[in-house]
Amino acid sequence: MRELRQLRALECKVDGSQSVQPCNIASSYSPHLKRRERCVLVVDGFFEWSTKRDGSKTPYFIRFKNEVAEKSIPGGDFADGGTEEDDWPVQKQFWESGGGLREPLLMACLYAPPMVDGEPHSFTILTMDSAGPVTKIHDRMPVMLTPECAAEWIDCSAASDSALLHKVAETARHTATQSVTAYEVPLLANNVRNDSPDCLLP
Repeated sequence: MRELRQLRALECKVDGSQSVQPCNIASSYSPHLKRRERCVLVVDGFFEWSTKRDGSKTPYFIRFKNEVAEKSIPGGDFADGGTEEDDWPVQKQFWESGGGLREPLLMACLYAPPMVDGEPHSFTILTMDSAGPVTKIHDRMPVMLTPECAAEWIDCSAASDSALLHKVAETARHTATQSVTAYEVPLLANNVRNDSPDCLLP
């Protein structure tokens, strides 16, 4: 089997993510899972596009609901006290213009060490069958973690690979169903060159 050294920051599909089926990933990513090369991507939210019959695409932004209040990842830098919003003036201004602050989403990822010294690590985002409001937009979604599940995901002494995949998939399904919201955003978001808070406006 050829070992995949350089990962693309797109997605690695988790198959069999329904509760009645065992979970597994593509064989090309298995070496990274076995070597415990697991990491967590922290984001404010993510864009997804719904494709209409005429081929046009409508952008949506997906993030936590207002009432969601997650804790820090156990054992992380802010686990004992968190951080104040005022410590992040740029992010605060960004989100206030886009409809308010939200808790960050935590996504399960796999990483690969750099092939050349000095280069950054590469990573890929795990995805699964969509759940909750995401089902009306796309058939796939990132594997979203709670802080506790994120701590297990990056713990090298955690449970077996298959058991851990099953747990994070179940957690992601519950999180998507209970805690996230999706809303349509301007077509401005269809162009990656438009790096503006206006892309987040309902």
